[in-house]
Amino acid sequence: MGVRITLAPPRVGIGETRYGLMNIHCPKCRWEPTPEARWTCRCGTIWNTFETGGQCPACRKVWRDTQCLACAQWSKHHDWYHGLPPVDELMREEEAVV
Repeated sequence: MGVRITLAPPRVGIGETRYGLMNIHCPKCRWEPTPEARWTCRCGTIWNTFETGGQCPACRKVWRDTQCLACAQWSKHHDWYHGLPPVDELMREEEAVV
């Protein structure tokens, strides 16, 4: 008898950039939010903060810090993104387009 392993389909949308896939996880406990994970804004809107880069789609507030739903610790929103190209590489690309 063999062991059957079923792999979950890759996430589409969240974490995908024109530079390839990046990893999104809590910088403190490494929990990875799923597309179904939800945060609540002070205006009452419930949404996935990583679909909008930390900006509430209703009131447009930009959340600079994000609370982990697993460990409840707060971290800078940008610290959740791993595998992004260096900022200077992005700037060179923008200059080349101009």
